[in-house]
Amino acid sequence: MKVEWQELRLAQSAAEGYGETARPIDQLLQSVVAARKDVLPTVVWIYDLEDDKVNRALETKIFQDLKVGLALKRFTCLKGNIETIPDENLAAQLRKQAPVFYFFDPAAKSFAVLKGKKGASRSRFYKTVEKLWSASFQVKLRDFAKKMTKILDRIDKVEKKKTLLEAKISRAEGKPGKLRGLKREKDKLKDEEDEILEDEQELLADCKVKDEFTSGKPEVARK
Repeated sequence: MKVEWQELRLAQSAAEGYGETARPIDQLLQSVVAARKDVLPTVVWIYDLEDDKVNRALETKIFQDLKVGLALKRFTCLKGNIETIPDENLAAQLRKQAPVFYFFDPAAKSFAVLKGKKGASRSRFYKTVEKLWSASFQVKLRDFAKKMTKILDRIDKVEKKKTLLEAKISRAEGKPGKLRGLKREKDKLKDEEDEILEDEQELLADCKVKDEFTSGKPEVARK
């Protein structure tokens, strides 16, 4: 399970009334989230690129956790490198607090902030994600996770079949008759994979945010 992060540049154009070094980070992030087309809960990870130890720990302890990964498949996940902040004082302050996670509901309203040890705690991180999910979606997280787990298991089985098939194809070089049969098998696997991916997109689309968040703009299903 892998969380798909989208990179942010943590600077603000002076065209919106702020000098590039002046805008508070929480206001900047709120405006970024509000400007997005998708109506989904959002988590923003503010990280120190030079702190390899903490970043590796987050990847292994939190972001590769199955429960976290399943829940975040229906979140917008953004991350920003502290080095992209032009205000040196603000950057220095955030380095002392890193990692910092800002959570926003589908209306781009601030929901929670986790900093330092609290941000690096898998239990605190997941508990916050769980609460934000409950506040955001009509579907219960446990029901979504159960269905998505089954889909991921199907994907895993297809990937294993594809690996075995590629090995058979490699061994069948120079044998046209055998290769034709393997080609048909490969086409069937592709059809099976497409069907699973369609089921995944249908599940994501069916996982709708609560009505109170949908008056402004349409939801966007994400993998």
